[in-house]
Amino acid sequence: MSPEQERPGPANLGWLWLVRCKNLSMEEQTFAFRLSGLGGEVVVQYGPNTDPAHWGYELLGLDFPSTVAKGFPVLRADVTYEGDGYAATLGWVQVVWMTLAGEREPRVMVDVPPQLIGTGSPYVSFGVEPTMFDSPSTTDSDVDWVARTFLTASPDRLMTRVVEPILGLRWGYALRGDVPQLKDLARTADDDWREARLVIAHQFREWEFRCSWARP
Repeated sequence: MSPEQERPGPANLGWLWLVRCKNLSMEEQTFAFRLSGLGGEVVVQYGPNTDPAHWGYELLGLDFPSTVAKGFPVLRADVTYEGDGYAATLGWVQVVWMTLAGEREPRVMVDVPPQLIGTGSPYVSFGVEPTMFDSPSTTDSDVDWVARTFLTASPDRLMTRVVEPILGLRWGYALRGDVPQLKDLARTADDDWREARLVIAHQFREWEFRCSWARP
């Protein structure tokens, strides 16, 4: 019996139990998609951050204690796809709308890792079946924070700077005082991509972000 076919024994069940205990606050949803004639899915874990150290917050070198992140959302989205190699080379893009107390208009930003700022890349995560992970937090109060997060593909996967959306997720939080309230996780609609596309296309003008969704 191959490792893929191996049924959980007592040791494996104990390991699975341990993983689930660490993530009791996380809810899991699965979103299916099709791309270039093949099927795939995105398994999303979403919930409050009960253990910032578990998610690596203490490694970030932030100028506030990692415990500030408690109660804020954690999102992890794992991709599986029937294609492999270049066929499964995909990217995540994310646009954030953040409104602070006293501000009429939200601050809108394309969310990229600090290491990649200024490189011209719009992706928050890119690669073969890339995982999307984010765990936002803030020391401000009275904040409304909404992310639209899209799994995308290029028709030729990595040869040209052409991006088409495959599926999108909408999530976030509202902070009143010191208590973050998580917004529901939902699949985005066409209007969400249209709004996000305008922001991304304005910032990354050497790229083409198409209006149409990727070919199923």
